[in-house]
Formats: sequence, structure tokens, C-alpha cells
Amino acid sequence: MTSIWALTTGEAGMRTQARGLAARISASYEDKLFPLPAPWSWLPGHLAPFALMRAAPHGLAPPWPDLLITCGRRSVAAALAIRRASRGRTRLVHIQNPQAPARLFDLVIPMKHDRLEGPNVLPVATALHPFTPEVLAAARAEWAGALKPDSRPLLGVMIGGPTGRMEMTEDVVDGVLSAVSAFREQTDGRVRITPSRRTPEPVRARLREAALADEFVDVWSGEGANPYAGMLACCDRFLVTGESVSMVSEALSSGAPVHVARLPGMGARHQAFLDMLEGDGAISRLSGGALDLGHTGTGPTDPGELAAARVRALLDV
Repeated sequence: MTSIWALTTGEAGMRTQARGLAARISASYEDKLFPLPAPWSWLPGHLAPFALMRAAPHGLAPPWPDLLITCGRRSVAAALAIRRASRGRTRLVHIQNPQAPARLFDLVIPMKHDRLEGPNVLPVATALHPFTPEVLAAARAEWAGALKPDSRPLLGVMIGGPTGRMEMTEDVVDGVLSAVSAFREQTDGRVRITPSRRTPEPVRARLREAALADEFVDVWSGEGANPYAGMLACCDRFLVTGESVSMVSEALSSGAPVHVARLPGMGARHQAFLDMLEGDGAISRLSGGALDLGHTGTGPTDPGELAAARVRALLDV
């Protein structure tokens, strides 16, 4: 049996992508964490030669895997160290721009806006994730009764929070809540709102106030089963805060129209990601406090199976 590790330095968005790809290859992969310490985390991965100096406490020890999937530049050092330790036997697949020569890997899967090219490079428009058609079908069967009990259109609102230099300002929250109110007035539809662990408490409080004022607006309290997968499976339209590449990508995998509320402070690469999707007609930018209900999107966007097929070809399975 092919042994597979999905290795990251622990960031939720990185883990989701590495685990999502690994799960498409085998259900028996191992999830590994390796928080690379400073000063090595400051260097490009191919210039951090002592990446395994703290390996044993984090479960990085032989036997080395047949396939190592990593995500994020800080996991590159461990990947290359494992390749050396395995004497070249371990196949390396890296998700995102490794900020190291692509020739050091068997396959690199960057975002298209990174503009990396090469025979072993597979650019993708959206982030990898675990929400396969089979996963969404199971979630639909589980959640349809609770989330969409009638024929009213269902708007899924996915709220994140500040990250890096991006701020969840009052203007962003005002725009989201105005869009929710406008959607209710235009369609008489239902709204399901799911905050993330990054959502500040004052924002959560405003979301709860909106739900108390309208019986057809519901906010997940954070207790009980998370409806996120059910929303991806059941919602007819999405409004997503744009600081999370993963949330935008996962919403697009549903095939439903996706609207994005941009946060101030976005960096150039993040802007390029959203600009490319908007230019292709995949997403609509939230502006003016109302959703563009004429936006129909471009159908499901999910590069996961294409990436998995390339990996299977590497392993000859």
C-alpha cells in the first residue's frame, strides 16, 4: 500500500489543502504537523538545511512515506529534508508557490496568479479542498431538511475575520448585512450565516441581532454540528468575505453563484486571485449593499480531481 503524508506547519488553510488532495488519493493518509522554528522559517525552504533538527517530537521519522504532500512555503524545508533522508525515494508534491526551484519537486500545484510554469507545474484557479462531489452529496442528504425545508432560495453567508493586514471593518460588516436585507426583500429567501473562528465577537453580536430581527435569517452559534458542508451542498447562492482563499474556493466548488466582499488591506497576490476570478465571471464583487442577482457564475470550479490524477500518474496507481 502506498504510504502518504500530508505535511504542513499547522495553518488551517494549508492543512485543508494538503489533506484535501491526500484524501483524493487514499483514505489512509497521515496528517503531519511540523512547526519549523525561527530562524529557519524565515528562509526559503531550499536554504534551510537543518529542517529535521526538531523532527522527532513532531513524528517525522522513518519509515519515510512514498508520497509527501506539503502546502505553504514554510513546509518546503521539511519536504526537501525528507527527500534527502529517504535517498530520493519519497515523491514530493507541493501545493502553492514553494518560493524555491520547482525542479526540486515531482509536482508543484500553484495558483494561476503566481504565474509559475514548467513541465512539473500544474497551475490551478482555486485552492484545493476536501469537498468532493461525493462529500457534498452526503452533506446534502444530511442537511437539506434543516437548511432548505421549502422552495425558498437559500443564501449562504460565510464570514471570516481579520488576517494579516486585512481588516474586518464596520464598512465590510455593514455591506454584508445590507446585502442580507436586500436579498430578503428581493427574494423572500432564507439566509444561513456561518462565522469562522476568526470572526470577532462584536461582528458575531451584530450577526445575532440580524437573526433576532428576522425569522428567516439564522446564524450558527458555534455549538453543535457545523453546517458548513451542508451549506456548500444546499445553498443557491453565496456571499463570502474575501480574506480566505479557501472559503472562496470552497464556495465555488458548489456551482452556485458566489459574491465576494473584499476587505481593506488585501495584498497584491490576494487581489490578483480575486481579480482573476472576477474577470473570468466566476465571482461577483459585493458593492452598493446588494447582491447582483443577475450573476450566475460559471458552474462548479474544483481542480482537485485534475490534481489527484496528476499525482496518481506520478505513483503509477
